[in-house]
Amino acid sequence: MTGSLVKEIQVLASSTSEHYEPLANPFRIILLYAVSALGEAKWSDIKVLLEKVLGSVNPNTLSFHLKRLIDAGWIIKTEALEDPKYTVNLPDAIKGELEEGVRKVKQILEARE
Repeated sequence: MTGSLVKEIQVLASSTSEHYEPLANPFRIILLYAVSALGEAKWSDIKVLLEKVLGSVNPNTLSFHLKRLIDAGWIIKTEALEDPKYTVNLPDAIKGELEEGVRKVKQILEARE
């Protein structure tokens, strides 16, 4: 009984850590803040906002982390004729965790417009 319960706990912990792995990198969290603050945005808009927050952002770094969040299903990429648009698709359990960061990024966005 105890052995099977321990195995279930291990499987549950592994699944949970995989599900929340996108939050293991601070850049991805700030990227989620930025896309959330913008609502729906083109890649170039995201890069501009991230550079207001972080300074210079390597385009390859942005593309890599954006793809990780898309693969995890936390950002949705909508194809368009010209530039694709990105929106956030966060699990409900995470939305509250990110609210303060999103609010602060919105303040930066509003202050620099």
